Amino acid sequence: MKNRFLSGLLTAALLVFHSPSWAEDIDLFVQPPPTATDLPNVLILLDNTANWNNAFTNEIASLVSTVNSLPVKADGSGKFRVGLMLFTETGGSNSNSDGGYIRAAVRELNSDNKPKYMALLNSFDKLGDKSNGGKLGKTMVEAYRYFYGMAPYAGNGKIKTDYTGNTSGTAASNAIYALVDNNARPNNALASKNGSPYLSPVLPGSCAKNFIIYISNGAAQDNTNDTTAATNELSSAATAAGISGATTAIPISPSGSQDNVGDEWAKFLRKSSHGVVTYTVDVDKISTGQGPGWTALLKSMASVSNGKYFSVSSSGADISNALNTIFSEIQSVNSVFASVSLPVSVNTQGTYLNQIFIGMFRPDGNGLPRWSGNLKQ
Repeated sequence: MKNRFLSGLLTAALLVFHSPSWAEDIDLFVQPPPTATDLPNVLILLDNTANWNNAFTNEIASLVSTVNSLPVKADGSGKFRVGLMLFTETGGSNSNSDGGYIRAAVRELNSDNKPKYMALLNSFDKLGDKSNGGKLGKTMVEAYRYFYGMAPYAGNGKIKTDYTGNTSGTAASNAIYALVDNNARPNNALASKNGSPYLSPVLPGSCAKNFIIYISNGAAQDNTNDTTAATNELSSAATAAGISGATTAIPISPSGSQDNVGDEWAKFLRKSSHGVVTYTVDVDKISTGQGPGWTALLKSMASVSNGKYFSVSSSGADISNALNTIFSEIQSVNSVFASVSLPVSVNTQGTYLNQIFIGMFRPDGNGLPRWSGNLKQ
């Protein structure tokens, strides 16, 4: 009886004086600083057909504002590599090939380059820089060839193409053409006006992600011959990449733009080795005529490439807000986060002595650039 009493008393004492062990939250987030070769490559495709007449002023202002707001590091180096593609112009000193051309090559937007890109955008003229034939399918062909450093489809032979030694443009354009890389080497899209191949924006050894932002002001005007040519190019590219089913039509509804291969190209580019993601911005969406079918195509381009579709007004801050959201997402996708390493045996990862470490995160699609979480001990 006496032993039983003492045993009970000891148990009670242990319960009273025992300090409970609580899980400790330890924040161990580290973001390795990306190198210049790991910056995301963003190619902006701007619709410069007659469709841009109404949206022009606010569209350019929004692009300038977006470029100005892109962050740079403390040493002035950039966090994005950005370029600009337009639909081609023909006639005069231009070749008569339709498609797209690189107006400004994809370059690091550091503290030196940003003002030059903003000046280029501000120098655009609604009539003087207008394309006389927006062909989306062929322009996606051009984007593919640019990303992969291949021969241009329609992008050479154009007086405004970003090529080495081009001095034929405005002061703002020539300032872009004269830019060089950190080793004082030209980093234009082409070596000459009629040059080939492209200098790919994907740097050697890079792990960076690649993106297209298509700012559309209305339906493009691909005719049957344009679609056939773009489809044939897609078939050849897919065969070379070992990707099957690339030319299979992607159903859209309404089906007014079903024949356009812009979305098939976007899907192929996403599946290709560079994994290009396409975002689409539908400016002043039209609800009649070709409008609904065109909107369906833009939505499809974004969906099949894991991008996003944005419907915006050309007035107010809609365009700026959409572009800022896109670049925020791009930055989060391109970032790499790592936990601090623990000095424990490789055979007991996540544990040390009698301690267990578990990473806990709350999935949040809007929680950019990272999910909320911590390390539980």
